[in-house]
Amino acid sequence: NKKNKKFILSDEVLLDKINYFGDFNFQIIKEIVTELKKELDISVKFLVSIRKQDDLLISNYSYTYNRFSSKYGNFESFINTIFDDKNDKTLEIFNFYSLYKDIKINFDCDILLLPIEKLVEDKENYLKEIERFTDAKIIGSKELNFKINVNSIEEDGKKVFQLREVKNLTAYNFFVNIHQKLKTYSIYKKNYERFSFLKSFYSFLRSQIKLKKNLKQIYLSDKHRDKILDYYANSNKDLEKISKCDLKRYKYFI
Repeated sequence: NKKNKKFILSDEVLLDKINYFGDFNFQIIKEIVTELKKELDISVKFLVSIRKQDDLLISNYSYTYNRFSSKYGNFESFINTIFDDKNDKTLEIFNFYSLYKDIKINFDCDILLLPIEKLVEDKENYLKEIERFTDAKIIGSKELNFKINVNSIEEDGKKVFQLREVKNLTAYNFFVNIHQKLKTYSIYKKNYERFSFLKSFYSFLRSQIKLKKNLKQIYLSDKHRDKILDYYANSNKDLEKISKCDLKRYKYFI
């Protein structure tokens, strides 16, 4: 449509490498943009939202508790493993300087870096910065309400995270894996659509996946927080320089 000169694709998990195949998504976007540029005169901009790595790591562990506790054990073991195991790539995933450079190299585009901490501190200017960058008006921005860090609460000066445990996920994943393997056989693939009881069975399994009220809570010790921030200090300084975003203000490094 020639009247529509702007197209905004917004997805908070688009580059999530832990749960949503971020590397694969990145390549798909690159291929799409490359093909579009063959036919259209378009420019691409990236708005990248980030969060301090210390909060991000403990938040990811609590949110992905089922999988991470099975893989790493408790939170203490998780921290020790990602630092000590050279084959574990978790720390690399949250190197935002590397992400920024990858976007710049692959798309040669303008990038707006927005720390989530800025949204907490100054929502009005956070939204104005998005409007300036996109040259688009956010309708009803004054009425927008944001739930920030809803998986954590403040207790005695510490941010405490509630572990997110999912019921019946193991059973669902078990049968989904069987389903995926059976789909490799043509007879199953052809007849699956005809067998309504199979669809009903998978729908029932999906409906049984529910959040379990887990009373376990975790928090980040000062020792672990300092260790994480120290690890990312240099890359966050480099990110501040290249992005012109005041990350020191939000304690991405000291």
